[in-house]
Amino acid sequence: MAHLPRRTHSILLVHSFQICFSTIFAVFGSVFEEEFSEELLLKPLPDQKVLAHFHFETAAPPLSTSHGRHHHLFPKAIAQLVQKFHVKEMELSFTQGRWNYDRWGGFDPISSSNVKPPGVELWAVFDVPKDQVDASWKNLTHTLSVLFCASINFLESSTTYSAREWGFHPSSGSLRYGTLPREAVCTENLTPWLKLLPCRDKAGLSALLDRPSIYRGFYHSQRLRLTSSEFHSSSVESGIVLEQALTVVLQPNSHKMSKTFSSETKLQPSWSLSSIFGRKVTGRCVLAKSSNVYLQLERGLVTELENLQKDNAITGPDHVGSGGLKDNPGFELSVRPDKMFKEVNSLHRKSSSVLYEYSIERYSIFEPFD
Repeated sequence: MAHLPRRTHSILLVHSFQICFSTIFAVFGSVFEEEFSEELLLKPLPDQKVLAHFHFETAAPPLSTSHGRHHHLFPKAIAQLVQKFHVKEMELSFTQGRWNYDRWGGFDPISSSNVKPPGVELWAVFDVPKDQVDASWKNLTHTLSVLFCASINFLESSTTYSAREWGFHPSSGSLRYGTLPREAVCTENLTPWLKLLPCRDKAGLSALLDRPSIYRGFYHSQRLRLTSSEFHSSSVESGIVLEQALTVVLQPNSHKMSKTFSSETKLQPSWSLSSIFGRKVTGRCVLAKSSNVYLQLERGLVTELENLQKDNAITGPDHVGSGGLKDNPGFELSVRPDKMFKEVNSLHRKSSSVLYEYSIERYSIFEPFD
């Protein structure tokens, strides 16, 4: 048997290593790659206003698997903040106006999870010894103050923050909470928030965020929530998840109203994206894994639509949908939805709400979504 030269052995060894590494990366690369998704929920409110809730989510693998900590989608500033101050969880919100619980709801997922008090609210949980929590809190507030052009650094004083024990009992010793109710909210706070998005406000759903349209609304709250498992060996696959939410209550432009339908003895105005934001969606953010717009009709509106259908002798179990509403004189969807979901009340066996889904992938600058 002929022996191969030593150099040939080295070449085969390197080649085998490359094949092995490529196989491992192919198997685990998809698991640990960064991801970004964007969603927009639109909902008519009983007092003729419209709720718009933007939700963006960016996920990154643990820093130990991120190949030299080079982030393609996840904002580098947030990753560095987590690593330097050992932040396990954090939530920061900037809010202008007060939420009207009587007219806009108080028990649905939007109001219960995203409604915040006026001004600035911040809470954070740290993975450091208890004697270092206050120092980590001080450093975090100063960093966020610079990052978002706000006076968050004033929360470093013990008179402006508290260590809650009842609401966050499992992490009470490592948690700090503070508010600045008099802090003014302006575009200087929104701009750095948008810069954390992969496409910023240049493409995708975030392109709708016209500053004058947002700030003339009745309620405006931008929220940033961070969840990290960087310091837990048992949660290696979780990594860092950054959620950015913007909740706005707007009044449709009355000059562009056309058809209306009544609900609770009030007229609901017709509206489009361009009538409330002054812009249309010309496509998704190319870096987004998914990009969807949802239109939700609450129980009161659904009941009114069902009554209108009965009055017009329209039958069929799926008529409160994309096809039926188009022929209904009291309601019209100018854009056909891709999917429809019904929430059924099991007690009365009636539709509690209807949710329409629009996928933004098929829209472009030549065929915008409005």
